[in-house]
Amino acid sequence: MRVFIGAENIISPLGSTAEDCFTNVIEGRTGIKEYWINKEKYSISKIDRDNYSFDGSFWQYLLKASIDESLKKVNQQKNLIYVVSSAKGEIDKIDRSIEEFGLSYSVKSVLGNDANFYCVSNACISGLLAINLAYDLIQSGSANTVVVSGIDLVSDFVIAGFKSLFALDEDRCKPYDKQRKGLNLGEAVGTCILSNDISIYKEAPLQYLGGFSNNDANHISGPSRTGEGLKKSVQRALSVSDLKPDFISAHGTATNYNDGMEAQAFHSLGLHDIPINSLKSYFGHTLGAAGTIETIISMQGLRRNIAPGTLGFQRLGTEKSIRVHSDCIKGDFTSFLKTCSGFGGGNAAGMIKKL
Repeated sequence: MRVFIGAENIISPLGSTAEDCFTNVIEGRTGIKEYWINKEKYSISKIDRDNYSFDGSFWQYLLKASIDESLKKVNQQKNLIYVVSSAKGEIDKIDRSIEEFGLSYSVKSVLGNDANFYCVSNACISGLLAINLAYDLIQSGSANTVVVSGIDLVSDFVIAGFKSLFALDEDRCKPYDKQRKGLNLGEAVGTCILSNDISIYKEAPLQYLGGFSNNDANHISGPSRTGEGLKKSVQRALSVSDLKPDFISAHGTATNYNDGMEAQAFHSLGLHDIPINSLKSYFGHTLGAAGTIETIISMQGLRRNIAPGTLGFQRLGTEKSIRVHSDCIKGDFTSFLKTCSGFGGGNAAGMIKKL
């Protein structure tokens, strides 16, 4: 059974549509700016609340707005299943109410009591894991059309956590670069719709060939140095597609161990000569939204035969050689591979191609 993917939307510091965000990416713009929080300077990609009119929860407002925009791009509005991913949900509410902090509570507040939905929260692979879950639901006959959203916002809790790990760069991050010092946090929401019915899409979709996940069981906050977990996920994704991707949208957090691990995995699989990018220097690390919005940006690129570059990359700083590019690359592209890795040893991969 073929599974299609399209009708995408992104709301981020780079724009409120997937098209606007993609345009800003290929023009080399970043959403990362300096902010003073609790008397300390941080480089963060943060959505300007003043650009939106909302009451109550900004998290819930963004999720609904993104879903609504994606639903405008399909003809089907009923019999939908929703999958929402978030690493932290509305964690800023935890000091007020355990119930209101819960991810399912927040999603139900947006979708209503009668909605059929799943919540995915598995650290930084959540967004891509949600897309893979949607694919599996369709392939198993449990769903025909699935709306997938990934969302996370920056909070004091998250900042404190990454600061305690010495994982933050005071300047804009530099994935895979020799001078990389850590990541920048970011916030965004992204939505896409998967279906086995191509006729629901108002604009031509792409095909989701399949995705897989794996846990390397190495350490709660450190990836396997050999990249075995990521390697296994990618191997399985490539095996179902029978294609070699034209470019790879990798995780690329700009932390020392993550980028080194990814290079190990890609090199060992013979993918070191394929163009590889990280989008973290445009959006920051958006945690549970990362896999979703980075898949969407890559979809925009595939349609236009453009592989986005890695902003700020100058000199490769990983032990194993991989083909990281700083500028956009144009070509006659057919497919791309998306990967994510995260805390707890999680890894995920997925393949998308043109019809």
